[in-house]
Amino acid sequence: MQVIDYAANRGWPLATRYAALTHDLGKGLTPADILPAHHAHEARSAKLVDTLSARWRVQREVAELARAVAAEHGNLGKLKDMRPATVHDVLMRCDAIRRPERFVHMLDACEADKSSRRAVGLPESAGEPFVARADAMAALAAMQSVDAGAIAARLVDAGKPERIAAEVREARIAAIRDQRDAAS
Repeated sequence: MQVIDYAANRGWPLATRYAALTHDLGKGLTPADILPAHHAHEARSAKLVDTLSARWRVQREVAELARAVAAEHGNLGKLKDMRPATVHDVLMRCDAIRRPERFVHMLDACEADKSSRRAVGLPESAGEPFVARADAMAALAAMQSVDAGAIAARLVDAGKPERIAAEVREARIAAIRDQRDAAS
């Protein structure tokens, strides 16, 4: 309830609140022998979000955001510890380049998860800050700085269109690496 209250107190949209509500559904299916750990709960959560969203006839955009948050919230919280190639792959799975506004809503739901954690009775301000947002937004900005169209045009002109996806990926990974080097 702290997670959903955190999202509601900020007036975030329904989609973000629904994602905050459902992001950890898979924890309920954690085998008893591994508790209190919840290894791989993200995949279980994503599947349960799909089932719940279909049953409740949740709007497609709302259900998609909730599924994405359920699947990736663990990764989004630890981007700083990942290699640039892994960061790239996480952001691509989040569709962050094509849908940056939705990506911000994903980060909002992750913030609600992280920052709402506190002992019962303590004020909301006692929660941990969600510092991973800055890492995620910096990585996204680095990836967006790559001119994929120019890379594509160059490779088409060179008769190597099959290389477009690989070279755009490598350029984006290099941009994340450069951004990190500049920040440190």
